[in-house]
Order: sequence, then C-alpha cells, then structure tokens
Amino acid sequence: MPREITLTAQSDTEINERFLQGMINRMAVGRHRYGSIYGPEHFNRDMIKAIRDRLDFYEKTGGAEVLMDIANFAMIEYAVPHQKVYRRSHEHEETPEVK
Repeated sequence: MPREITLTAQSDTEINERFLQGMINRMAVGRHRYGSIYGPEHFNRDMIKAIRDRLDFYEKTGGAEVLMDIANFAMIEYAVPHQKVYRRSHEHEETPEVK
C-alpha cells in the first residue's frame, strides 16, 4: 500500500491529486494484471518505446488518461532502467526548454 503524500500549501496548486491517484490506481491494476514491475516478465519491456507509443496515441486521440500511463511508464523506467543510466540532477540550462 502506498504511503500517504502530504502536500504543502504551496504545492497543492502545482500538484494534481486526481492525476496522482489515477497513476496509483493504474499501477495497482497493472500489478494485478501483469505482475510486479520487478518481476522477470517485465525484464524485456521497453518503457521508452511504450512512452513514445502512448504519446503518439495521445496526440492522435486526445485521451488525457493516457498521460497517466506515460507517467507510470517513466516511473517504471526510473525504478527498473532497461539501459545504462546515471542519477544526478541536471541544471535548468542542461535540459531542453519547454516551449
């Protein structure tokens, strides 16, 4: 069971609780359907391709709930990377700008 996340007065305008709850719900259903993200059945899954495919689907359909899948796939890739990764914060200037 996930631990409760407490939002501060400043963060509650920047965090969409409905979106986060949707992510949690989808992860719970996914665990039931497909098993643990740490299990062997997930070892060869390409989360980066899954993100790209779902983003393409979102752009074609506008189905906003697909964005929860994209966020979950990014979280899974972070937790169980399928390529060599490193973990360090990037400076604002190092990352692509949102336009």
